[in-house]
Parts: sequence; structure tokens; C-alpha cells
Amino acid sequence: MALYLPVCMGGLLLAAPASSDVSPGTVAVAMTLADDGVLNITETITPAKGQVLQRHLLLDVPVEGNRIQHFQVSNVTSTGDAEAAGDTGTLTIVARGPATVSYAVRGAVADAADHQQVTWPFASGWDSGMRDVTASFASPSTKPSSPTCSLGPPGSRTRCTAAQVDHTGVVRVQQDNVPPDSIATFTVTVPARTVPAGAIFTVIPGPAGPFALTRPAIAALAGLGAVTAALAGWVVVARRRDTHAAETSVTPIDPLVRDHTGSHFAAPDGVLPGQIGTVIDLRVDAVDLTATVIDLAVRGYLWIAETTGAEGRLDWQISRRARRTASWPPMRRNFWTSCCLRRPRRCTCPASRCRVPGWISAAFPR
Repeated sequence: MALYLPVCMGGLLLAAPASSDVSPGTVAVAMTLADDGVLNITETITPAKGQVLQRHLLLDVPVEGNRIQHFQVSNVTSTGDAEAAGDTGTLTIVARGPATVSYAVRGAVADAADHQQVTWPFASGWDSGMRDVTASFASPSTKPSSPTCSLGPPGSRTRCTAAQVDHTGVVRVQQDNVPPDSIATFTVTVPARTVPAGAIFTVIPGPAGPFALTRPAIAALAGLGAVTAALAGWVVVARRRDTHAAETSVTPIDPLVRDHTGSHFAAPDGVLPGQIGTVIDLRVDAVDLTATVIDLAVRGYLWIAETTGAEGRLDWQISRRARRTASWPPMRRNFWTSCCLRRPRRCTCPASRCRVPGWISAAFPR
């Protein structure tokens, strides 16, 4: 029994599939920026045993800023067990064994405010996972800075395993365990005017922002401009009208009417004091009644005298002095016959006795 167990274990180990010991392939990318702004790239591809690595890279690549950067690939060559081709829109590589693929990229260098930025999707488009992808970058400048390697779409914050500048000015990048169909982008900055910039960008059409000049926004702005112009015109006209009114001479109005019987007070334009307050606030109150009483007193129909009422409080004595005329308006006739003055035989009464319900409605019916 002791001999049988080791034999069985040995049989199980021999029966295990050989593919379990196969590790994914690797790619080493060497990038060199030439003096003319062309990015020369050499990829050393090492597939695993029995593995076929295929790369299909679209050369119109979305980048940050809601833009598309357009690359051009030329001079594609391959050695070893690989096939490679490139045109204006696609880079295709098929490697069935160890191989080296070289090509030239235009449109990788873009000018910025005080520097130039080099961008290339160095490990994008592979249909199989790889154990690791390494890359190096050399340029005419020995002072490259801010090397960045990101995984994912533009704006992704997932960084590669390593990205740094060595003591010779060469940038070294490494990404371990690259999943299939990954997007891996390399960017680095070099001093301004290091090489001629040839990057071409187009803006990605997208939803309009809050300050975009869309048709509704233009219509709203036009309407607002029309309203503003109308208000400005109204202000100009109003100022001219006020200026004209200020410059117009006004003939003073004499409130006294003189005839053979003497002088009599007359309201300007026939407007009675009690009517002015009613027109202003659209209601009859004590102020309007007081104005009517004073108006009748000024015209000589009433006499008002200060007196002392009940409990020593101040009161006013209202007395008739003349009879009303037939030409009085209805408001004044109603007031004359209301309150304590409605009794023909009583010619004097305190004003405090006029505070009875319904007196205002009787004097000023609607």
C-alpha cells in the first residue's frame, strides 16, 4: 500500500496539462524621438510557446481634453516569425514566435505652453494578455520630465507599475500583467522647441456645455437684447418728457373765485379734497372725511371749534353756518345729511358723536 501511493501521485503529475506551465508572452518597446519629430519604434515580441500575439491598433486615439489625436505609421518592417502592416488608420501585428517589428510614427509630438508633449499608446490593442510590457524612451533632449504611463481611457488615474527617468536621461516604463485589449498610453514632456511638433487633433462632438452658443441660447440672448434696447429707449423718452415738463411754464391757479357777492374758495379743476384720497387708495377712510369737513369749513358751510368732551378729552364742535346748495355733488350732499348733521333742526354737535357704524358708508356710498 505504501508503494502504491507514490506511484499514483507520479501518475497524476504526469497527467497534468503542460499548458499550466506556460506563461504569457512579453513585449519590449524601444522609442526614440528623432530630430525631425518622428518617433521611431522597435518592438521586441516574445510570445509564449504555442501562443499567437495579435495587435490591432487604431491610429485615431482619444486623448484628454475631449479630443482625438491622429497618428501616422510608416516604414513598417518585421523580422522573425511575425507579420506587420500599417496605413493611415491602423497598425496590425501578428506574431507567432519571437520577432522584431519596427515602424515610424508621425503626429506624436504636440506643443504646449512652455514644453512639448510626446504621446504614444505603446501597449494598446493586444488581443491576448501578457506577463509584462517594458518600454524605453530617448530623445535629443537629456532633460525629459513628467513621464506618465496610464491604463484605461483618457483621464484614467490607474498608473503603470513603474515610470521613471534614469541618470542618462532615458525614460524607463514597465507594466506587469497586461490584460487583453488593454489601453496603455505613454506620455512624457521635453523642453519647448526640442523637435518640430506635428500632432493633429480634432474635437470629439459631444453635448453642449452650459455656456455653449446653441440656437435656444442665441434666441434667448436676442430676446434679452431686445428687452434691454426697449428699456433703454423708454428711459431716454421718459427723461426727455421729464425735461420738457420741467421746462414748461405753469400758470399759478388761484383757489379763490370772485364775483359780485365776494370771494369764494373753489377746488382746482373741480376736484374735491375728499375725492383725491379715495382715488389714491381706492377706499374711504377718516382722512377723506376729515378733508371733506375742512373743505366745507373753508367754504363757509361749517364752523369747527375746539372744545372739551367727556372725561376732559379733547373734542371738536361742528356747527352749520350756511345751507347747502343744489349744485353740490352727491358725495358732499350725502356727507351733509349724515352723522349728527342729518337733523335739520340741530345745527351743532361734537365730532366724537359722529363715530357711529355705517356713517362712512352713508356719507360715501359705493
